[in-house]
Amino acid sequence: MIAWSLDACRACGAVRAIVVAVPAGYEHGLDGDEGLVVVDGGSTRAESVSNALAEVRTEFVAIHDAARPLLTAALLEALVAELAADPEAD
Repeated sequence: MIAWSLDACRACGAVRAIVVAVPAGYEHGLDGDEGLVVVDGGSTRAESVSNALAEVRTEFVAIHDAARPLLTAALLEALVAELAADPEAD
């Protein structure tokens, strides 16, 4: 499932970095992936997100739960365009 989301992120020209939080022992196959930062997941979703955000160096951040692999590059492009047009938008 994560491969679908990673493919969508990589296909989106606006994505500058990808950080993935994974439970210990699940980094196999991700840890050697060039351009991908892998961090330890936490005991809660909030802790996992916090661990990932600690590695982010960009102005905008999109948080995606790869367990629901419905993400597309077009959806990401639309999100970035919306944020660029109105940085105060939620």
